[in-house]
Amino acid sequence: MMARTFLPPGFRFHPADVGLVMYHLKRKVIGKNVTFEVISELNIYKYSPWDLPGINFFWSVLVAGMSSSKTYRSSQDERAQ
Repeated sequence: MMARTFLPPGFRFHPADVGLVMYHLKRKVIGKNVTFEVISELNIYKYSPWDLPGINFFWSVLVAGMSSSKTYRSSQDERAQ
């Protein structure tokens, strides 16, 4: 794994599919220099699926979305009048 590169404040990495494949991944595969190492390399075979970095982030977002409470009111509800 390469040394961690610190990105400038406010850096946003959100390329379109074509830009991701044709520019970022292509340059990484053929070994050309890239300005910032935004795509890190990870040997996924060294980890179990539940141990992969980042999985906790997506799981916590999913759980947070499911646990939000909503108030359903109807015309018969005293608070709605």
